[in-house]
Amino acid sequence: MSTPLSKAKAKLADMPVELLRAAVNYDASSGVFTRLTASPGHRVGEEMGWVNRNGYCRTRIGNQTYSLHRMAWAYVYGRWPADQIDHINGDRSDNRIENLREANAYENGQNLKKKKHNKSGFIGVTWHKKQKMWCAQIMYMRHQNHLGFFDSPEAASKAYLEAKSKLHSFQPVPR
Repeated sequence: MSTPLSKAKAKLADMPVELLRAAVNYDASSGVFTRLTASPGHRVGEEMGWVNRNGYCRTRIGNQTYSLHRMAWAYVYGRWPADQIDHINGDRSDNRIENLREANAYENGQNLKKKKHNKSGFIGVTWHKKQKMWCAQIMYMRHQNHLGFFDSPEAASKAYLEAKSKLHSFQPVPR
């Protein structure tokens, strides 16, 4: 049984890489795509893409919408990515090839930034009201793992960073 995500990935892979390369030019050092062919409303040489509400760059080729980071991978490596593409520096609009790497969902989750609502100032550290202490936690193998309670957010962060360096081999240090 296919999921909506696998159907979307199958659509992306439908365009042969040769056709992609014939339609666009990709500058791997800047991450910029430009058109090699004109289409209604678009000129040859025009920069492609827009940033969607999630921060990813997208474009249309024909009647299909594509993610530029996935297109970059296909353009450079001659094949569409098997799963996800991770932006190493966390900037979803930075599509330079040196900033992209293949990842599965578990690996991609290791490269998360500090949440906007974070009050501790540290990844993996929250205030535990009932204990009146700082709590360190880390996700590993789809489970939230409790690392302990601490008197300071710095001590809790130290525990988180130690666990991250051991458990998150794909991204052992926070970005």
